[in-house]
Amino acid sequence: MRTILAETRPQVVYTHNFADKHDTHVAVVVPLIRAFANYRRTSGRERFTASRFGATSIWVLDDEKVLLDMSNRPNLVRAFISIFDSQITGGKRYDLALEGRLRSNATFFDSHAVDEMNLASYAMDLKPLVDDPSLDIAGYVDGCIERFREDVRSRVSRFIGD
Repeated sequence: MRTILAETRPQVVYTHNFADKHDTHVAVVVPLIRAFANYRRTSGRERFTASRFGATSIWVLDDEKVLLDMSNRPNLVRAFISIFDSQITGGKRYDLALEGRLRSNATFFDSHAVDEMNLASYAMDLKPLVDDPSLDIAGYVDGCIERFREDVRSRVSRFIGD
């Protein structure tokens, strides 16, 4: 991984989301974060995000979400979706579902504004974990989820009198 980092010096990194039901996805993101955090040439990296490409929501507040606009790259989106070929030909229509999900993300993200994009995915900002290797990864994720939980609880409590 160090060789790859040294050779490519990526400015933008997209990876899996921590809050994912697939162990294999979490197993990818943890060592990736550690590798980048230990890689000392981090200056200049603009974005390091975690996304569940097909997810409608991630358990973070809207103002903490990174909205990835994919509107100007529909061919790239379709090419990515095509990696699910075995599922698609087997009757699992990921191609239709994922494109529909990206369209709905773009529309439903801001319910009171005119759509500014056609295709969007939600992501979590992981740059703080890369910039400060002393941060606890699980604690960072817990903090995001806790703020989301408190927001939901507060909203519900207002209507039930708690």
